[in-house]
Order: sequence, then C-alpha cells, then structure tokens
Amino acid sequence: MENEQEAGKSFANRKSKSLLRSAHHPDRHATTEKAKSSDSLPVNAAVRWRGLYRWAGLVLILSVALFMLRLTWLTWPDPIVDFGRELYVPWRILNGQTLYTQIAYHNGPFSPYLNAICFAISGVSLMSVVRLNLIVLVGVLWLLYLLIKEVADRIAATIGCITFVVLFAFGHFVPIGNYNWVCPYSHEITHGIALSLLAIYFVGRYIRSGALWSAAASGLSVGFVFLTKVDVFLAGSVASAVGMVLAVWAGGIGGRAAARPLGVWVGCAFIPAVTCAMLLSLAMPPGEAVHGVLGSCAHLFDMRGIDIPFFRNVSGTYDTVGNAIRLLSVTAYYVIALAPAALVALRLRASDRVRLIGATIVGVSYGLGFLLARRYFPWEDWLRPLPLLMFLLFIAGLIEFFGRRKEREVARRQLMWLMMICFGGLMLLKMILNVHVWHYGFGQAMMGTILLFVALVNWLPRIIDRWKGHGQTFAISVMALWIGILIGHLVVVNNFVSIKKHTVGEGPDAFRADWRGFLLNKAIEGINAYMGPDQTLTTFIDCEMLNFLTRRRNPIPYGNFNPHQVVIFGEGNIIEALEKSPPDYAAIVHADTREYGVRFFGRDFALDLWEWIQTHYRQVGRAIGAQPMQSDNFGIALMERRQPHSP
Repeated sequence: MENEQEAGKSFANRKSKSLLRSAHHPDRHATTEKAKSSDSLPVNAAVRWRGLYRWAGLVLILSVALFMLRLTWLTWPDPIVDFGRELYVPWRILNGQTLYTQIAYHNGPFSPYLNAICFAISGVSLMSVVRLNLIVLVGVLWLLYLLIKEVADRIAATIGCITFVVLFAFGHFVPIGNYNWVCPYSHEITHGIALSLLAIYFVGRYIRSGALWSAAASGLSVGFVFLTKVDVFLAGSVASAVGMVLAVWAGGIGGRAAARPLGVWVGCAFIPAVTCAMLLSLAMPPGEAVHGVLGSCAHLFDMRGIDIPFFRNVSGTYDTVGNAIRLLSVTAYYVIALAPAALVALRLRASDRVRLIGATIVGVSYGLGFLLARRYFPWEDWLRPLPLLMFLLFIAGLIEFFGRRKEREVARRQLMWLMMICFGGLMLLKMILNVHVWHYGFGQAMMGTILLFVALVNWLPRIIDRWKGHGQTFAISVMALWIGILIGHLVVVNNFVSIKKHTVGEGPDAFRADWRGFLLNKAIEGINAYMGPDQTLTTFIDCEMLNFLTRRRNPIPYGNFNPHQVVIFGEGNIIEALEKSPPDYAAIVHADTREYGVRFFGRDFALDLWEWIQTHYRQVGRAIGAQPMQSDNFGIALMERRQPHSP
C-alpha cells in the first residue's frame, strides 16, 4: 500500500512539471511510419521552400544589421556627453578604485564591473567595449527572434528584429550620440533589457518543461537586472513574476507544489544582490555596500531629482492635458489610416488567387500613399499612442488567456505574449505621455515598438482570419507602411552620420565626431602639452571622455557636474572632496543645460563650486573655441592650480 502511495506521488510530481505542455502529442507509431515513408520519397520543392523560409528571415536580419553597422561605423559615441563616463569608470575600477567610495555612482554595479572585466581581458580601449556591446546586441537579437517566433511566426519575428536593428540598435536621430546599443549613454539600460529578455525566455522554458532549473535561471537573471537600473528592473521583474504566477496557476498546482517553483524563482533573484553586497563590503562599510547595491533605487523617491524640468519633459508631465490630447489624436490618426485596409481584409471572401491579388493591390496602394503623404506623417509623435496600445493589448491578452487556459498550447503562447507586453508597457513609464523613438526611446520604447508591429502583422490578422476575412491583406498593408517608416528614419540616420567627419582619438580609441571633435582634439593636444603623465584632471561639466582619451585620473569621486548630478551628490560634498584632493588641472567644457531649468554652470547653478574653482585655479592661455559658459558657442578652457603662497 505504501509503495502504491509513493508511486502515486511520483506520478503527480512528474505531471506538475509539465505545466502548460501541449496535451496533444503526436502518435509515435504514426510519426515513425511517416518518417519511413518520407525517407523513400525524393526531396521535393515544398521541402526546399520550407528550408528557405526557415533561414530567409535570419539572413535578412543579418544583412540589415551588417548594413547598419557599416553605415554608422565609429559614429556611435558622443564626444562630449555621457559616454566618456562609460569608459572612464571601468578603467578606474581596473586600476584599483572602488565604486561608490572612490567613484561616485548612482546606478547598480553590474555594468561598470562587467566593462572592467572586458578591459582586463581585451585591453583598455573604446573598441573593447564596442566588441562586447556587439555581442550583447547579437544576443538580444537572438532572444527577440526566439520570443517573437514563439508567440507569432517567423515573418513577425523578422519584422520585429529588423525594427530593433534600424530604429534602436544603430539609431541616430538627435545631434548627441549615445542613444544606440553600440555606445549607449548608460550601459545599465542595454544590459538590463538584455537580462530582462533572458528572464522572460527562461520563464517560457519553465512553462514548456516545468524544470526548476529554468525558474532558477529566470530568477538569477532578474537578480542581475536589479544591479543595473531601477526602471528596467521594475519592468523585467514584474513581467517575469506575472509569467511565473500565471504559469503555476494555469498548471493547476497549489500548496507546497506551487510554492516550490515560486520559491526557487524568488530565492535565486536575491542571490546576485546579496553576493554583490558581500563582495563590496570587503572594500567599504556594509551600509555603503548595501546603498551601492541599491543603485538608483536609493534615489527613487528623491523629489529633488524627479522634479527637475528635464525629467518632466521626458515623461510629458510638463503638460499633462496637452500631451494626453496629442496621444489620443495620433491614435485617431492610426485608426483612420488603417481602417480601409482592415475593411478590405474583412470583405475579401473570394478564392486564394483573388485574395492574393487583392492583398497585393492594397499593399502597393498603401506604400504609394505613404510616399505621397509622408510629409503629413506624425514623425515626431508617431509612438505617442504606445502606452494606450500596450494597455489594450495586455487586457486583450488576459481575456484570451483566461478564456482559453484549458487549451494548453494556446495558453502557453498567450502567457509568453503577456509577459512581453507587460515588459514593453512598463518600460514606457518614464516617458508615458511623450513616447518617442529618439533620445531615451532607444531603450524605453524599444520593446513596445517591436510588439506594436508584431501585433499589426500577426495578432490583428489572426483576428481578421477568425472573422472569416483575409488577414494577410491587412498584414501586407502594414508591412508597406513599416517599410516607409524605416526608410524615413534611415534618411535621418544618414544625415547625422554624414556630418561626423572628424576623427577623435587614436588607434582602438578612435571614433568619428561632428565639428566638436575638432575642438576636442585641440583640447587633448593642450592637455598633453601642459600636463605631466601623472598629473590629475577634473572636467567641469561632463566630458569624462577627456580623462579617458588622455588617460588622466580624476582625483575626486565626482565626474559629472550637470544640475541633476549636483543635486543628487550635493554641492557641499563636491567642494569638500576638492578641498581634500584638488586636481592639478581643471578643464571647463561648455554646456548649455537649459533642459534642466538652468543654463550655465557657475552662472545659474553651482555658484559656490565655481567660486571655489576661480579661487584656486587660473586659466592657461586662451580658450579652445569660445569662452565656456558665456554664450551659445562651444569652447573648452584649461585651468591650472594656483601655487599656494608661502607664509
């Protein structure tokens, strides 16, 4: 009797592991017979076309990626803004400095330490980071392809990946670079998104197989996302948690059996943060180590930073009513533009040949119509409806999931779709009323934009087919618009790339920049002429690229002095650090920070800091370009420390 009970428990455990595995398995005998019969048949055209279809999408994605790589070659970083920090911080970590104590940093430790490891393996250079980021980019492309193919088909996966490559991976839509995946302004964005997609992928593996190692791998991925940036962690963790909870619920397991996979997922999610805090505590007090691991979470409720006009402009909350109206108006634009294709698709009920001809005519008409009316396309606002669309897609996905949860394969696919929609929607919170493809959109709007096109070429056509229409007609029309949108954005990318004619740096540090690159080269020449190799340099404001390219150390922990950073770290703390360890030289780099509500360093903000600099430093020669912080013209000034007077 006891043996029978044990056998029953073993059977129940095996059954619970296959949570949403399809209930309809092909008959093995029939499969074997089919295989035997197919072996005796010659390879026909259908098999060849099936193989071509399987690989055509991947070849097309690779071709577009290589084209974009060639088009934007070495134009990815900005010479002044942000990206210098992404090189300087891991270089200093490699040289023995500790994050958070000797280097002020307000994000998690994952990205700078990963880039430091990259420097240790392949050498300290810009190209070392570029190669690592291209590997990350390829991994994200592969994950996107697998995830989209899982919920849609190969065509939708191809469209989604090409959208990522053209608009986000290599995009350049504003004068400042850095808003791409090769040289991002913050690696926490790209690394966090990659890890979040990995977490969603492993939840999908758990849904399919019920293996606890998949739940553990997903939890670990979420734990590493926590060590990047808080907004990405919020989106990735919630999306993965939704998938895990609904998977356990749909699998019909409860009690201790349900607690087991969820406990494994949660437990593994804590491992990276706890391990990182323990390692950091070897070099600093435990309290500082925990504060560092919390990263940007520690500043989440700091209203001094959130209330800065820059972040209200990014989110669109500076004009909530006006931006909400623009969101609805662009939504109406899409409804009016796509309604004819949807109506034609619903009315087509003829033979397959007639349907194909009709779909081709409608698609060509949409493409030509877009070319003729492209000036009326809302280029700057075309992604504003994305939060509303993500919400509607999520609600529709929930309804279908709960309505068809007993159809295991359908439920599994819907659950994957829900996780992706949840992730894409939550990533939009930072720019909820002002979603755009440029600037922060390269990371925040990436997933939502991809899923929008996937929904238009796969999800809506399936609904039209269900209503006895011809969904392919609608899909072809959307693809015509999609091609026009990509071409329009490619023109902008080419315009910005073509003006980057000045080579900055040498060897593996070299990259191309606009006219500012010429002045940066002059500043590098001046620094190398005036300064000894062991003398220190602090740059005000931003432009840690000067520190990296000249390999000059900044003796204070702070390296970016824009209004937000001054608020976060405190002007008094910065002055105190300068008093303790003053740099030999200071570089004053012009920056107009009106987007933060104040224009010039030393005139409109950081007045005490500027007074300290003027008291202890004097300018060396004339400024390179215009005198910084005096007009709209760019320039760089080098200042040397005054020698202390003898008693």
